[in-house]
Amino acid sequence: MLIEVKRKWFTPRATIGVLTIKDDSFSCFTIEDVARAPGVKIYGETAIPAGEYLVILDWSNRHNSIQPHIMNVPGFTGIRFDVANYAEQVEGCIAVGNGRGTNAVWDSRSAHNVLCEKLRAAYDRGEPVCVVKITNEQERQI
Repeated sequence: MLIEVKRKWFTPRATIGVLTIKDDSFSCFTIEDVARAPGVKIYGETAIPAGEYLVILDWSNRHNSIQPHIMNVPGFTGIRFDVANYAEQVEGCIAVGNGRGTNAVWDSRSAHNVLCEKLRAAYDRGEPVCVVKITNEQERQI
């Protein structure tokens, strides 16, 4: 399964994008911390670097449940697809939502539940690897 996150809208407070799953009709918006220049990181305020990463489902102590975990992100640990409305709530993770504003996504829990269901179904079908491909495709500054 290939998950694509295309970062499109960049503000001084957040990075907003669109998440799609290849060969699936599901799509939603994403919100992350600020995307910074390569090598620049402010703890809890910087988006992960663009790139391709393995996604697994494993136990999250913070959420007390099985959650999508984005693996092997250089300089980051514990990165997950998460439930949040604002970048200030994600600490490097990627939150999903069904709608978006200038610095927010809406209906996050519903979008997250669908994403998790899609990932679980892929694992149940025996798909060995889920990958997220993150790209910066700036549409406009907002």
